Amino acid sequence: MTCHIQSVVLAIGWFVVIVAATLTFVFAHGRGQRFGCIASAIAAIVVFVWMSQTAPAISTAIPRAWQRETVHRMQRIAAAMNAAEVARRRPASIRELASITHAQLQERDAWGNPFYFRAEPSRYVVISYGQCGNPDRPDPWTYSRAETMLFTDDTVLINGSFVRTPLGILPE
Repeated sequence: MTCHIQSVVLAIGWFVVIVAATLTFVFAHGRGQRFGCIASAIAAIVVFVWMSQTAPAISTAIPRAWQRETVHRMQRIAAAMNAAEVARRRPASIRELASITHAQLQERDAWGNPFYFRAEPSRYVVISYGQCGNPDRPDPWTYSRAETMLFTDDTVLINGSFVRTPLGILPE
């Protein structure tokens, strides 16, 4: 999806350049104003270069916001798990956790994929499988502490602590 957004932005940039150059040539050439045509062509090239530089930033802004939202949702689940532990309850699902704690919890990450949730007597894990929705590891307890780089990487919370988080998104 990221590459698709970038391609669309670049295509719009090329379209703007071609239309600006064509209109400038038609209007300036008809009046004999060569300087205006050159200045407009330079301006169109500057717009294209600017768009080609900003397209990657634009194309990652939305998935980055989804990562932040996913981390926020996982933090709410961790807070609800703490409240359930105080009440000496160990829910089997996020839905059950929400009913025990009366918290408004999301069962899906910001990409729309269901969270992996597993609670055992002495530990629990919450995993977002990222943009792709597929696990990076078959065993949820084997993740090592790391910051992830890709939108498809898993975000992992074990016993209320983030083991894997997106680079630059530090939990509050």
